[in-house]
Amino acid sequence: MHTRLTRTKNGDQKIGRPLILLAILVTLFGAVPAHAGSLLLGDTRSIGQPALPGGMGQVGIVLLNFTNTTLNISAYSFEVDIADSRIVFTGTTCDGHTMLFEGNSLFCPTLNHDPPGQKMDGADTAATPGSFTAVVPNAGYVLGVVYFSVASNTPVGSKLPWTINPAFTSLTDKNGNSIAFDVANNFILVTPEPTTCVNVALGLALVALRLRRRAF
Repeated sequence: MHTRLTRTKNGDQKIGRPLILLAILVTLFGAVPAHAGSLLLGDTRSIGQPALPGGMGQVGIVLLNFTNTTLNISAYSFEVDIADSRIVFTGTTCDGHTMLFEGNSLFCPTLNHDPPGQKMDGADTAATPGSFTAVVPNAGYVLGVVYFSVASNTPVGSKLPWTINPAFTSLTDKNGNSIAFDVANNFILVTPEPTTCVNVALGLALVALRLRRRAF
């Protein structure tokens, strides 16, 4: 469900329909820890295709409003870092998800300036001067989708932690003031090929069947 925004006389935006439900973001990005009374940036996991050795993956950076106040956001920036050189961040986009400035983005679809490496930025601004997005309590938006590649020698089952760097992360309100936030870091889970999982499951099923036949 997308949010419809309408204009006020001074060019600001107001909510025309309810914001995307927090439950939908939880479904897309995984469980959300309790951060009552705070503005949470992050808490995501790989989305789209699994992170396979030698493959590609995606990390979604999400803004979740757990405060009791509607936040009028006009700009944001973030940086995601990872220490493991087997993961290379390749870019940040705004494709395929309910973005904070959807329909009013200055930089979409490319939100990064950093080259590929172990850090990747993302930033966007409301395109219309004086406009913003109102994020009501218990609502959330995607700020950016960060793509990455996985080295072919990465062992299956690896949990490779990434972090949001607060020194290069910011949220700005409609008056140009900074908005305080918390971060929730996570990890990239390297998984086997889906066909491998299926083959393992079939193999276990055959073993169980043979043992059952021997029992009788």
